This record gives sequence, C-alpha cells and structure tokens, in this order.
Amino acid sequence: MSENTMPMLNVYEIQDDTGANRRLLCLVDGVRAGAFGIDPRSIVGEIPYDAFTPTDQFEPSTFRLNPGFVESITKFMNEVASASPDIIEQAKAVTTGWLYIVDGRHKNREDEPNTEDVVGAYAVDESGQVAPNTFVYNKEHKLFHEDTGVSGILTNADFYHWLHPAPESSS
Repeated sequence: MSENTMPMLNVYEIQDDTGANRRLLCLVDGVRAGAFGIDPRSIVGEIPYDAFTPTDQFEPSTFRLNPGFVESITKFMNEVASASPDIIEQAKAVTTGWLYIVDGRHKNREDEPNTEDVVGAYAVDESGQVAPNTFVYNKEHKLFHEDTGVSGILTNADFYHWLHPAPESSS
C-alpha cells in the first residue's frame, strides 16, 4: 500500500440533531469536506471534548472509533489491497493459514509487532492465494498508539483515494 506524506485527518465540530456539540475526526481534507460534505465512511471516530490535555495535546486513549470506519477499512482491504503485488507475494509464503497485515508504522520488521500494530489478517488457501473477501480487522488494532504513533492506514494515499474517488466531471 502506498503512503502519502501528509495525513488528511481533520477535526470537525458539528452540532447533531439533538443540539449537542460533537467533535469528529475525519479522513477528509477541508476543501473536499466543504465542497461535498463529510462522507460518513470517512468519519474515523469521535474525540470527546475532555480528550485534550491542558497543553492541547490529543489523548489517544479517549478516542472513540467509528465502527463504520472499520467497515471502510475492511472493504478497502478486500477490494483493493488484497490484489496488490505486495500482498499477493506475501500470501505465496503462507500456503494455507492466515496472512497477518502489520501496520506500516511498525518500522522494525525484525521484532514481533505489538497486537495493536496488527491491522488484521487474510485467509490464504492451499495454493498460496488470498481467499476472496476474507480480511478480518483486528479489534485490538489502534489507529493512534501512544508509543508507535498514527496508523499507516491514515496516511495511505490509495485508501484515501478509494474512500474519496474523484468527482465525475459534468460535461
């Protein structure tokens, strides 16, 4: 999966239908959000108002992940990432079992990754191919980890462009 140099994470303060103020963390740039609105699939989660420290630093342990965003990750992994040359090559070495996908933020490939750095896994068949639509997201994966940082998913250009396809031009 390719990586982008600049994450497109933005916090949007909204007022919901009950009049309550909410702070949503979204994977969408401000210009696109202003022009097209916020696609619910791009809402990474919610940041409670008390989630910032007195020095205005984000506290990852208070972040509430949006289950719809996990569905977006799973769909992308099944529709796009599973066909990438990198995943296909890794699956050949597995031949029956599970191919675990380690978050790109885990830099030292020599060390076992933390459970929180494993994004999920694909089932691999006896011929060493990823079985279709088998990606399972790891519920222990953290998009924001206190020690290892922001998940590579959130800086992945392929994922961003899949989530936000270019608008069709009107002729």
